Amino acid sequence: MALKDLYDFSFIQNEAERLILEEMERQIPEEDLFDNEDFIFDVATLALNNTPPAYRSTLLGKLYSSTLSDSEYMEKVQKAVSSAIKKVRNNP
Repeated sequence: MALKDLYDFSFIQNEAERLILEEMERQIPEEDLFDNEDFIFDVATLALNNTPPAYRSTLLGKLYSSTLSDSEYMEKVQKAVSSAIKKVRNNP
């Protein structure tokens, strides 16, 4: 029997996704957030590909992952988003 049949893997979350999206909201001007799906998805995927994953699966993991925003990890997120924005804007 396959693991997917035995366990619900939807509990596994990559906290980097949440942090990347929050940082994108801070760095991208509000007028660029609307009707710009390709730009937004390209920035998100490029930033995620350049940020170490931060997976969690339990409540304890959620508590631990909340400390990511207070650490050097957040610096990596900010740089990844900034770099992705520049790269995607220069290569539409």
